[in-house]
Amino acid sequence: MSFDSESLASGEFGADVVPQDLESGSTATKIRRTASITHGVGVSVVLDDGLELYNHSRRDVWRDVIGEAGGEKIVEADPDFLPDGDYVWVFKSSGWTAGKENSAGEWKQWYEYKLTLKRRETDEDGEEELKKPPTSCSIDIQPQAEDLTYKDGNDYSIPYGEGTRLRIRTTYVERSGQVIDRLFTCLSDALERLGGDPDLVDVGDMKADSARIFKLETHVRFDIDEKHPVKLCLDKSENLIDVGGGAEVKTWKRRDKAGWMEARITSDRWDRLGFDALEVDAIEDGEETTKRLSRELKCYQATDWEDRSRDDPLHHPKLEASLAGDSTAHLSEWDSTLKSLRRLVLSHLEWAGVDDGDLVADDYFKPSTQPTVEVAHPDGRREDLRRFYSRFEPVVWSAAMKYQTDAQYDILSIICENYGATYEQLISATGYSRSNIEYHVGELKDLGLLVTVGNPAIIAFDADYLYEKVSELIDSKIAPHFDEETISARRLGREERARERKEARENGEANGCGSSSDAGDGDQEERADDQEDADGDRGEFVYLSEWEGNLLDLEHELESPDHRRDEEDVRIREFGPPR
Repeated sequence: MSFDSESLASGEFGADVVPQDLESGSTATKIRRTASITHGVGVSVVLDDGLELYNHSRRDVWRDVIGEAGGEKIVEADPDFLPDGDYVWVFKSSGWTAGKENSAGEWKQWYEYKLTLKRRETDEDGEEELKKPPTSCSIDIQPQAEDLTYKDGNDYSIPYGEGTRLRIRTTYVERSGQVIDRLFTCLSDALERLGGDPDLVDVGDMKADSARIFKLETHVRFDIDEKHPVKLCLDKSENLIDVGGGAEVKTWKRRDKAGWMEARITSDRWDRLGFDALEVDAIEDGEETTKRLSRELKCYQATDWEDRSRDDPLHHPKLEASLAGDSTAHLSEWDSTLKSLRRLVLSHLEWAGVDDGDLVADDYFKPSTQPTVEVAHPDGRREDLRRFYSRFEPVVWSAAMKYQTDAQYDILSIICENYGATYEQLISATGYSRSNIEYHVGELKDLGLLVTVGNPAIIAFDADYLYEKVSELIDSKIAPHFDEETISARRLGREERARERKEARENGEANGCGSSSDAGDGDQEERADDQEDADGDRGEFVYLSEWEGNLLDLEHELESPDHRRDEEDVRIREFGPPR
């Protein structure tokens, strides 16, 4: 499920908190943490070679060595950045995005040429297969020519002029020089093994201004028990980034049968959390400009993590920051860009309460030997969150003081008392019809105070802090505003409506109170649930000790919109009042 986040400061009280009110980053505390490790990187360069390397790859290597569309050539490889093994280069071609007219006036697509590093292995049946090596590496050879156009006739842009463009995507390099060295060394080696001229691969031909970072990732792996706090920390960051609206922010959240799998935030406004804006020089439409880059922060884990033991590193999730979308930085800005990404990761670990002792080692990320780094950790987050959620105080006041109806006051009170409630619980406790409850819940959702999670839906506050905040408002500020007679009348009215509704149901009447237009809605849903239980779809109850999951999995499944588990799937033994 992918969606663009809407501003959480919408509605009547949306202007109560604006970005200027946020304090994060006005001061910072130096913290020293285990450094995140650099993972995937991508760098592109354009050679000032008049397309000589590209034409050589097309005419002298591809046509002479392969000579047919869709073909490939495999040659030996000896990369110095990998442990001993049997490695090969796979040489292929694919259609390029642009082309040009031929002598007959027809538009003909050009091609790009790809080199991909693979590890050669033998399976159980003795069959040879090519697999991804521990450190990946792929190189693209692409044309940059003045007269290239798209198929529709529009010009193809070449901001760095004519020449052969090289793009490398690889993993686990910490310095920019390593990437350039790997690009030119690997390409020269592969070209020679393909029967080409390695002397055409000359780092001296690289146009300095064309060296761009288009991919840069850094991550840590941490214990799975800390997954939920990290997820909540990302949710809060999303709220603060989007406060007041106007931020480019996108989020993605994914779950599966075992619970929450991935959550990520992409934005160009991380400065609202106290991080420096990432701005770089760029060329757009042939003119130099300054561009604010988007960064992504995501927490994710392997799709089969639940099938792996706790001793397997892939059972545990990662927290990773990266450049996002079409953001690119100049190669000279490698260190500052990486530092900004690393700061995102380490500060969120700090906010989520994940210590260095919670980090998990894998084949590449080894916390015990990984260097430590000092980063400026933004202060003021706690105050910003309290200020963000305090904006709902007038919302609660307005809901509780409505003279036309007590419905929203009752709904908020019941949600506070029960730490969330289903529609059926609200209907039963208040005596209002389902359509009435849905209307008022919808109003409070539009104001950003309530959210619905799960299926059947559980109505809850948008943050844990709000349960305390709303309870405090109702008990200490709103209740004293009324006299005891009014408070008592409200409570008695709620109880009377609930009693009448219960009697109507027991007498077989459809939706005993409320208008005829919404009669039967709640009972019809209850009958559907009863029939579902009768069909055995929900399975049998087992003791918690016999269940294969754990309490964290249960929490995820109750919250998840992708699962059918709800409050009817959990039983709690009541002991009665203590003696």
